[in-house]
Amino acid sequence: MSGGVSRTTSFVAFSLASTLMAVSLVPFSGQKAWAQDEPPQSEASVISPVAASSVEKTGGPVRLLPRRLTPKRGPDAASLDVGLDSDLSSKVDAPLDADVVEMGENTLASPTAILGPPVGADRFKLLSAPPGGDGSGIQVGVLGRVDEASVGLLSHLDGGLGSTMWLGTDRALVEEGLSALHVPIEGRSLQELTKRFLLSTATAPGGVTQGRSLLALRLEKLNAAGLSDQVRRLVRHAGLKRIAPETSVQIARAFLANGDKMDACRFLSALPAGGDVAGDPVAAFTMKMTAYCQMIGGDGVAANLTLDLAREKGLDAPLFFALMAKAIDGITLPAKTPERLSVFDLMLYDEARQTVPTDVVSRVELAGLPALARNIRHPLAIQLAAGERAAGYELISGAELGDLYLTASAAGGNEGAGFARARAYRDIMNEAVPQKRSRLVSGLVGSVPDGLVRRALVNVVQPALATAPPARAVLEDAPQIIRVLIEQGDRVRSGMWLNMVRETGAAAPGLVQLELMHLILTLPDNGLVVPEKASQLLLSATREGGFDRDFAAVCAVLFDPLGIALDGAVWPAIFDTGNPANGAMPNEDVMQRLAAAGNAGKRGETVLWSLLALGEKPLAEVHPQAVAAVATALRQVGLRDEAKAMVLDVMLAKTSTVGS
Repeated sequence: MSGGVSRTTSFVAFSLASTLMAVSLVPFSGQKAWAQDEPPQSEASVISPVAASSVEKTGGPVRLLPRRLTPKRGPDAASLDVGLDSDLSSKVDAPLDADVVEMGENTLASPTAILGPPVGADRFKLLSAPPGGDGSGIQVGVLGRVDEASVGLLSHLDGGLGSTMWLGTDRALVEEGLSALHVPIEGRSLQELTKRFLLSTATAPGGVTQGRSLLALRLEKLNAAGLSDQVRRLVRHAGLKRIAPETSVQIARAFLANGDKMDACRFLSALPAGGDVAGDPVAAFTMKMTAYCQMIGGDGVAANLTLDLAREKGLDAPLFFALMAKAIDGITLPAKTPERLSVFDLMLYDEARQTVPTDVVSRVELAGLPALARNIRHPLAIQLAAGERAAGYELISGAELGDLYLTASAAGGNEGAGFARARAYRDIMNEAVPQKRSRLVSGLVGSVPDGLVRRALVNVVQPALATAPPARAVLEDAPQIIRVLIEQGDRVRSGMWLNMVRETGAAAPGLVQLELMHLILTLPDNGLVVPEKASQLLLSATREGGFDRDFAAVCAVLFDPLGIALDGAVWPAIFDTGNPANGAMPNEDVMQRLAAAGNAGKRGETVLWSLLALGEKPLAEVHPQAVAAVATALRQVGLRDEAKAMVLDVMLAKTSTVGS
C-alpha cells in the first residue's frame, strides 16, 4: 500500500472504505437479518466483523479476521472447534469429531476450540461504520463468563500444590494477593515455587469476588515472570469453554511472546468492543491487536482505518503508531521509545524492519528476552545480553546460552564483557585437562558479582564441572567451585570438594560458610541428624569473627524452623561477639496473614503470603526473622523441602552481604 493513504479520515471516506472492504470480503445481503436488540449493559461484548456469506449457511455471524486469517467453515456449517497450531495441540487432545478450519495452506485453529460454540445470532447487534454510521459490517456480541479459576497444568502428582490448596480461603483475599504479587522473585527455589503456585490445578476459592478473573491474574503473573510458554501449554490442556476478555489479553500476549502472531490474532474475537482506549488497558490492547491483525492479514486499508479510529479515540501510543506506519506504508514518524517495551513492541519492530534500541535488553519485559536472544536480525551484542539475562531467569537453558557464547566467540572484532565471557566459555569447553578446566570455571564465575549474569554462568558451566574431580592443584579455586556446585544443587560433588579442602588443612577463606550451606543442602527431613555438627560449625564461625561470625548469626535464626536443635552455647557466643542479625521486615499485615494461614493449614494462602513477604526486597536485605517465619509456615502446610531450599537461597544471597 502506498504512503498516500490519508491518515485524517473523514466520515465519508471511512464509510466508503468500510463498504469497499465489505464488498471484497463478504456479501452484505444478510446484514439486516443479523441486527438484534441492544445487549444488556452488564454483559461483556466482543467486536466481531461479519465473516459469513449468509445466516442460513453459518447458523449465525462469525467475527471477521483478515483474509489470510478468516476461518472457512466445513460443509456441515458446524461450530469452529479445533485445536491450536500443530505445536500446541495434539491428536490425542483433539476430539475425533472436531471440525477442521482451513487457514490458507495450513490447518490451524480457531479460538472457538477454547471459547466454545459461536454465540447465537440473537446475541449480536450490527453496528455502523465508523461506529455510529451505516454499513460497517462490525458486530458486537456477548461473551458468556465461566469461572476459569480451577484450571491448571500441575496436579498434585505433577508437583502442584493440591486440588484443595484454597480450602477455607476467601476468594477476594486471593484476588488481592495475586494483584499485589511481584514477579519474578529472586532465588531459584522461590521462582520454582511461584511457577508451581500459578500452574496448580485446584478448586477455586469461595466467597465474594472483586470482579477479577483468577485465571487472568495467574496468566498475567506468568507472563510477567517470562513464562509465556507455560501459558501456551495451559491453554492447550485446559479445555476452556469461555474466556473472559482480560484472560484473552494475557493469552494473546503469551502467543506473541512465542512468535505465534497468527494464533494471537485468533483470540481477538474474545476481546470486547469499544471501551476507553485512553484509560482501559484491555480496550487499548484490543484496538492495537485489531490493527495489527488486519495488517498481517494483508489488509492495510482496514489497518489504517483502525489506526485513524484509535487516534480519534485518544490512544496514546506514539511508538505503536510509528511502527505500524512504517510497516504498512513505509512512512517514518517520530516517536520516543518508552521506558518499558513489550513483546508486542518487539513484534512491531520486526514487522517494520526497524532496528531495536541498543538498550532494548534493559527495557523489554522478561517474556521478550528469549525472542531477543534467538532473533538473528538483532546485533550479536543484543542477542548475547538478552541470552545471559534470560538464562539468569532460567527462561532459556544453559545449553542454549552455551551455544550463543560459542557463536559470539567466533565473531571477531567484538569487545565488551559479554564477548569476553563468551571467549572464556569457549576456552573452558576446549580445555581437555580437568584441573585447568576447573581453574577456568572459577575465573569465569568469579569475574562477575552476584546477580543475573552470575546465575546464568552457574547454569552454563555445569557440564564443565561435572567431569572435573577435586584436585589439590586448584586448591585456591576450591571455595569458588564449591559455591558454584552448591548453587547448582550438587550435594555430592560439593561434598567431595569440601572433603578435599578439609584433608589439606588449608585455611580457605569462607570455608565455614560453605560448610553451613552444604549442611542445609544435605539436611534430612527431620533435621535432627546434624544438630551437633550445626552447633560446632556455628561456634567455629563465631570464633572466626568478621563475616563468618555475622553469617553464623543469620544461620542461627534460620536453622530453628528447619528443626535443627542448637547447643545452648551457640546463642550466648553470638551475643557476646556482636549484634544479632538484622534486615528489612516485610509488611506487618502480610506477616500476620502468613502466620494465620500456616497455623490454619491453608496451603495456597500460605504460599501466596510467603511469596509476597519475600518479594518486597532482595533476599540479601530481608530480615532473617522474616525468612524463619516463612520457613515455619511452609513446613506447617507440608512444604518441608521448599522451606529448606528457600533458606539455602537466602544463605547464598547473604554470603556476599553479611558484615557490610
